[in-house]
Amino acid sequence: MFKRRELIAGIAAGAIGSRAVASAQTANPELPAVATTEPSLVLRDVKGSIQERIDAYLKRTGLDAPESSVSVLQGIGNVIVPSDHPQWVQHRTLAFEEAIIKAQQSYIGKQQVKISADAISILYKAADREPPPYNEGDLGDPGKVAEIARKALAVTGGTMDKALEQLGVDPRGLEKAPPAQKHIQFSRALAISGFEKSFGSLTGMIPKFSVEAHDGQGNYQIGVVALVSNPLRNLAQSVLRLRGNFTPDVARAQDFRTVVSDKAALVDLFGVRWMRDLEGLPVLVSFAQWGVERTGTKNVAMLAEYEDVALRQAEIRAGQQIAEFLSASGELESNAEFKKKLEETAERMADGYIAQKDPISSLEAPLRETMKRRARLNNLTGLETLAKWKRSHPDVPQHVIYGAVRFWSAAGEAGIRAQLDGRAAKATPGAGPTRSQAGTRESKDVGDF
Repeated sequence: MFKRRELIAGIAAGAIGSRAVASAQTANPELPAVATTEPSLVLRDVKGSIQERIDAYLKRTGLDAPESSVSVLQGIGNVIVPSDHPQWVQHRTLAFEEAIIKAQQSYIGKQQVKISADAISILYKAADREPPPYNEGDLGDPGKVAEIARKALAVTGGTMDKALEQLGVDPRGLEKAPPAQKHIQFSRALAISGFEKSFGSLTGMIPKFSVEAHDGQGNYQIGVVALVSNPLRNLAQSVLRLRGNFTPDVARAQDFRTVVSDKAALVDLFGVRWMRDLEGLPVLVSFAQWGVERTGTKNVAMLAEYEDVALRQAEIRAGQQIAEFLSASGELESNAEFKKKLEETAERMADGYIAQKDPISSLEAPLRETMKRRARLNNLTGLETLAKWKRSHPDVPQHVIYGAVRFWSAAGEAGIRAQLDGRAAKATPGAGPTRSQAGTRESKDVGDF
């Protein structure tokens, strides 16, 4: 298990000396930032640039060779609209959700897995390369056709079409040549179908690090490093079991509230972090974001209402993230098929002519994958809102991000339960369309694992 102070020292040593880092360290020396932008960097491959940043982060923190008690997971999500889209902020937030779900999928896939696979191979060769005679029976009832023909021959002049219509026949259909009949001469086919289903716990997973990168043309992606460790899982279980009665760890005491003092860093923070209060008691801090669609309205009252809704949506999502940390489980279901076919055919025309067709080959590989994540909490006590904020995105200033920070604390839960029980609570301090050069941003490193 990595010690927190050793981890922070490693991050500080490897952090890029930038103004963002300096300001974050001034705001909270215990939680140094690694946020940075590189406007001079031209990203030809956004995903590749994100992976480079992730690899560098893992190396400087020692997470590239984790202990068996730490699972390091990764995911990258796409912002599916360009930065000049009116709902870009919302899609940016959902790109983070996509990235964390991909990380969770890889973790679920390592747990209880059920796999089934079926394969079939088919070989066919016709007895003779000469196609059989044209089958007129495929055109319908031969007797019906003959009867129509006899009656049609009895009609002359311009009355023929009318007579055919009275017989229930579209005269235009008689102008079309009968279709050719296809005959398979050789066929080789292979089909493999597979089903994979896995399920397991997502309790104690946190998004420890995130990277946002773009190509300079308004196309963005977000990468996430998520962690699951034994201490995190134990903490989640203890929150639900101990009802706030934790033993303080004074050596790790900190003022978790200062995490919101660096407003610029909040733009890059998503998900739940494990921190401590001034008494050394555990705190879960959750960061969430949302946006307001730029509609062009100048009605101040309506804009204020939209902002209130966006802040509330971020607040709700922040609470959901704490619930997911404490009790989430996942189920991943994958259905994949692999099909190939080689076929040689000929076509027999109604007049007996044979048209030889070139061999054709086909390949199909459909994939359907479903990831379900569930979290259910009935009586979480001590959940509070630490801050609500709004700020323009540093690279896309026309877009305003609305965020909320919520937290659960052991001291807060103990205080609420004491009030409900009618007893005195222990005194616990701490309770309570712009285009640019390509670049990347990294999240501030916050919390333990």
